[in-house]
Amino acid sequence: MILGIRPEHIEDAGTEAAEGIGGSEGQNTMEVEPQVIESMGSEKYLYFEVGGDQAAHLESLGGMTDDETSGDENGGGSADESGEMMVARVAAESVAKEGQKMRLVIDSSKVQLFDPESEKAIF
Repeated sequence: MILGIRPEHIEDAGTEAAEGIGGSEGQNTMEVEPQVIESMGSEKYLYFEVGGDQAAHLESLGGMTDDETSGDENGGGSADESGEMMVARVAAESVAKEGQKMRLVIDSSKVQLFDPESEKAIF
């Protein structure tokens, strides 16, 4: 199975907004190191890398990026060892800093599961 989550369903664990989706500790948190932070005024976008063993590259996504990684010969599978970039859309009051480790909380009620071969949502 492949787990999918939208950027708006991930929050900086250090903000008040995180309390509404599970708090700053627990199984639905992850430690990341933002590489790029875009401040958009009312929110921030945090770009961070997920390890190659945690990322998947689907054939349908190949045409949407300049990345020529094709996964395994069946069109899906793991990304290379360098990983894949993810983005979180967090509250403007986040004090996240580029290159500094921080915790993100994921709204587990918004997680989607997909079949890696058919790429269809599993209900």
